[in-house]
Amino acid sequence: MIAGVAPDATGSPGGMALAPTLLAGRQWVGIVESVPNSVFMAPAAAIRNTSLIVGLVAMLCAAVLAVIVARSLTLCHSCHFDLRKASASAGREADGTEVRFQQKLLAGVAQGWIEIRAGERVYSLLYFAALHQVMRLLATGPKAELIRNEVSRLCGIKPLTSLFSGKRGRDIERLNVARRRDLLVMADYLLRDWPERFITFCGQHRVWSSTLLKDFEHAPFWYWQVIHEHLQRTSYCPSDEEVRSAIRYIDRIGRAVCKKAISKCLGVDDAFRKRKSKLTFDLEITNLVRKRGESY
Repeated sequence: MIAGVAPDATGSPGGMALAPTLLAGRQWVGIVESVPNSVFMAPAAAIRNTSLIVGLVAMLCAAVLAVIVARSLTLCHSCHFDLRKASASAGREADGTEVRFQQKLLAGVAQGWIEIRAGERVYSLLYFAALHQVMRLLATGPKAELIRNEVSRLCGIKPLTSLFSGKRGRDIERLNVARRRDLLVMADYLLRDWPERFITFCGQHRVWSSTLLKDFEHAPFWYWQVIHEHLQRTSYCPSDEEVRSAIRYIDRIGRAVCKKAISKCLGVDDAFRKRKSKLTFDLEITNLVRKRGESY
């Protein structure tokens, strides 16, 4: 079989094929078949049209998806506030120290490590974990306002008061940008000149490990080590014999035997906190009170 392209009567290219065969075993004959260009190119046209349709559908889907994603990027995941409607005010002008700290954080994200002091580097993830913890301690906790007032005075910024309106939802991620910026500035002040400034400040204001490591189960070693070595303050727990001696002493001098009096006698806030023999002492105190006819 021989096939090729040949012009038709109108001069348009078409397809033509010649198939020779032996007729009755004696005579060669040839069968010629011509096909118009439209029929010859029909499969290619179908593929072309299908590709165009699929491409158009993909473009429409991408456009719809882009609109949805673009809208989600401007919404706060927590309160669903549209960030495009936020105030464009930048607040106070950033000083050189704040700008350098922002550049330090951005460089840490890019290179994967941050230098906490000369010659000592930590992974950026470990630094950001401790930075978040310090910011959270500045925002929440019994001593948060006292610490904020002192650090804000040292940083030269306006003190932050009443960060949260209620007891629920006390996450720093819920604060507005201006307040989170102030917390970041204060956290930078405490972590700068690590660890001397941090140790001095916490020691002067009696901020110990129980506060610094609260709800921070996986504290980075560089942060935990300084606190463990310099800011560790464990509360004294009287022994069972000391508690019994205090009970006998209070009973001997004729005062009311109660847990508060026993704790005060031993010089601790609560002599019965986390004590395994608490029920035994409860029974001893109750029996003693009954003998004296007092109310426990």
